[in-house]
Amino acid sequence: MLLRIVCIASLFLVQQNTGALKGAVTDQLGSLVIGAKVTVRNSRGVVTTATTNSSGVYEFRRLEPGTYELKVVSPGFNVYEEKEIEIQARELKTVNAQLEVALEDQQVTVDDRNISTDSDNNQNALVLRGRAPELALGSVVAVSGSTGILKFPGETPWQAVTTITFMMK
Repeated sequence: MLLRIVCIASLFLVQQNTGALKGAVTDQLGSLVIGAKVTVRNSRGVVTTATTNSSGVYEFRRLEPGTYELKVVSPGFNVYEEKEIEIQARELKTVNAQLEVALEDQQVTVDDRNISTDSDNNQNALVLRGRAPELALGSVVAVSGSTGILKFPGETPWQAVTTITFMMK
């Protein structure tokens, strides 16, 4: 009986000597990011991984007291990193992460070797002359001299923006 009490008391003390870390992961508009991969690494290099749940929340329990690095990764977003997070025994620390949408740059080079002047082959072509015409919904066009930039945002805030740089002759 005494041995059982000692074992239970030692388990209770071990649990009292750990801390926990939790937080919510959102995008720039405050929307929840579900399924994001969240990792913490302690000062000895031990890595623990979790995934945000349907509420955009992650949680790490039973962390040894010490300094941790937090990293959040989700497709379509820049990596979020927080360093020097101090976890104390019997502490539940909250660190929320706001992810920024990753912008995708693409550069397209167009040469005139295979350009057709046959109007039947160019029925759907967009011809830029003088000032830049208005483009599809929400697109941004910037033209300066003989070069320009077309930006096509995704349908939703978490989708990448496609940028095309072009030169007019």
